[in-house]
Amino acid sequence: MSSTSLWEVFGVILQIVVLLVVISFSAGLITRGKNVLLTVFFTFSLVSWLLSDFYWITYDLLRPGTRMPLAANELGECALSLLMAAGLSPYIKKETSRPRWEAVYAILFTVANTALWIVWSGEWLQDIVCGLALCVFTSVVAIILIQTETIPRVVRVLLVLSSVLVLVFQTACTYIKTPLTKVLEYSSYVLMYAFLAYFIIKAFILHRSGARTKPFVLMTAAFCWAEFNLYMSPGWIYSVSLMVFTVTIPFMYLTLRREVYADDIC
Repeated sequence: MSSTSLWEVFGVILQIVVLLVVISFSAGLITRGKNVLLTVFFTFSLVSWLLSDFYWITYDLLRPGTRMPLAANELGECALSLLMAAGLSPYIKKETSRPRWEAVYAILFTVANTALWIVWSGEWLQDIVCGLALCVFTSVVAIILIQTETIPRVVRVLLVLSSVLVLVFQTACTYIKTPLTKVLEYSSYVLMYAFLAYFIIKAFILHRSGARTKPFVLMTAAFCWAEFNLYMSPGWIYSVSLMVFTVTIPFMYLTLRREVYADDIC
């Protein structure tokens, strides 16, 4: 097993520990919070990811170096996306027009990523299945971000332009192997992490100011964005992305607690 693989296993074990802790706290909010459905969907989405981690690490230990078939880990990842989308869907305002363009772009971005996953892994069935579930999640997040006016228009424009560049850079790196494309590849990671940092920092600024809803929406967007980072990253960058993705989980719980627990004063 390579050193990178060892770091990946360590990262998954760490994520399992974090998930167990956050799930226990989140489950406690179900009986004490004011938004039971959101808490239930959030808790079970993390349980789904936990089961996916357990399956992945068991399979990796039993059959190291072999390609994993369509199995429980993909179903867990799909369940995560669909349960998160279901928990967030009540935030969509029915009385106002929905931002269709933003939702369509979120879906197109996910579809483009799915196409790259298929090229990279050759596992077209599970990538399509996971991509479809993630399309639902990303479109719901995009609609709520716009309707709640959580991020300004200029940031949305920059986000679209940067995400297009990320897709172009990653595609170029996939088919053209030169030192220049290596620079483009790392530039794409910088762009992805720049917006991830923006989501997290703004969420904490709003959280400290006592705001509700917007911090949770931003941390959910950060969680979703970190998931794209994870699927896009190879080697040691994947290990780093896995750690960062894990960090977003307790951060998201903190903003959820503010959102669903009326007596939260932290």
